[in-house]
Amino acid sequence: MEETVVDVSAETGAGAAGMGQVIGINEVFASQNPLAELRKALSAGYITDTGAMVDGGSLRIQSLEPTLKNLTFNEMSTTLANDLLSSKKKAESTVEEYSTIDAISEAFTYSEGGLPAQEDDSYSRKFELVKYIGAVGMVTNVITSVKTLVGARESEIKRKTLAIKVKLNKLGYFGNAAMVSTEFNGMATAVKNANLSDNVIDLKGNAPTLENFNSAVNVLENISGYVANLRLYISPNARNFYKAQLLKDKRYLVGGDHSAEVEGIKANKVVYDGGEFPMRKDMFLNPVKHPRRNRANNAFIATGDKGPVVPSITTGGGNTEVVVDAASTLPAATYDYAVVAVNQFGQKSTPATTNAASMAVSAGHSVAFKIVDGGSVSGQEATCYELFRRVTGGADTDFRYMATFAAGSGIIYTDNGSDIPDTSDMFLVEWDTEQVLAYHQLLDMALFPLANVVDAQRWLQRLYGTLIVYNPKKIIHFVNVGSKLV
Repeated sequence: MEETVVDVSAETGAGAAGMGQVIGINEVFASQNPLAELRKALSAGYITDTGAMVDGGSLRIQSLEPTLKNLTFNEMSTTLANDLLSSKKKAESTVEEYSTIDAISEAFTYSEGGLPAQEDDSYSRKFELVKYIGAVGMVTNVITSVKTLVGARESEIKRKTLAIKVKLNKLGYFGNAAMVSTEFNGMATAVKNANLSDNVIDLKGNAPTLENFNSAVNVLENISGYVANLRLYISPNARNFYKAQLLKDKRYLVGGDHSAEVEGIKANKVVYDGGEFPMRKDMFLNPVKHPRRNRANNAFIATGDKGPVVPSITTGGGNTEVVVDAASTLPAATYDYAVVAVNQFGQKSTPATTNAASMAVSAGHSVAFKIVDGGSVSGQEATCYELFRRVTGGADTDFRYMATFAAGSGIIYTDNGSDIPDTSDMFLVEWDTEQVLAYHQLLDMALFPLANVVDAQRWLQRLYGTLIVYNPKKIIHFVNVGSKLV
């Protein structure tokens, strides 16, 4: 096939029909290699640095989707907070009081014409203090005046609202007013403060089983004879391990038309004598892998400028050291520990670690911790500590969360194997907002403008309320929920 050639004059561009008026086209045709020049001129390229864009790339428009992509949790992730807010009760004061009947008097038989013996019922008056959850939002006046991908103020309000819900969600489980005075007590603390040993089920690192749930229901039935409207709050990890245990034991129902389904197992509820209860997945019950890190995930970071400074940990000589403990279940190994000092403002410093003096533990021993504040500003001292652990030189280099304990003098915590890293918690609750627990809200989530002391708009988003656990006996707290199949 004969190739068609267009006759083009380098001086005038004659023969390039329709292109003679294009700016710069004569220079392209006059070059040594007009085809190469033309290709260069039409190349958009892949450069993302605006300052480095040249030629055709400088003419390329930005193709940016108008929706902000969320790479973390969302409003549906805060399972417990959503449940509490959807069934909240109105608080009438900063001190919410309630009465309980602790014991019902006995009835007696008696003779004709007489009277039975009299016995008074036992009543108590209790209270919880309303606590305040808030977040400060700020956008510069400049960013509110320029064209942005999404509304800057609206996006910031949404993010702060979610931050408040996350805090409410976590406090609902683990809030502890004795450790951080601005927190209300969560379900775990309510069960602990009531000294309900039967209501705490230790799985010792094992995956949850049907037997565990049957035991929990039995504890609740022994209290009132009948239970209803149960809810199980469980981490996604723990639910996956539960399904793995069911598959291992071949304990699942077969039947119905499943021809269109892929192979697998659905485990979203548990059936018991009184009915069934749903598994409410909550990602904030997943194990905490390590102290908070930066965006690059390669260094620990602080969370608040008014938090306590790095705690002081001295090893040996009656301080933090390995001690004989015949009852200890801590596996023999050499451990590194990381300790995070915390107060109501969060943590100001990176954790203190014992890497320089790793703790070698043999069987029948535990590690006793004596930790003191590292010299924080008055009013910003540590009120509690978070403890993380890893095996020295192990394949897993992350510090794994173990426990939170109150600050104090002397030995304030002993690692004897009772708290197992990389495990989670579960809560089985009889959901009754009249008799068991409820969130009392004094003020709906509101936005309060702050003074403009800089060239920016600032505001406070706030939520006033408290969780009241009327009857902790109707809550089962599973601890050390792990992955080991039994």
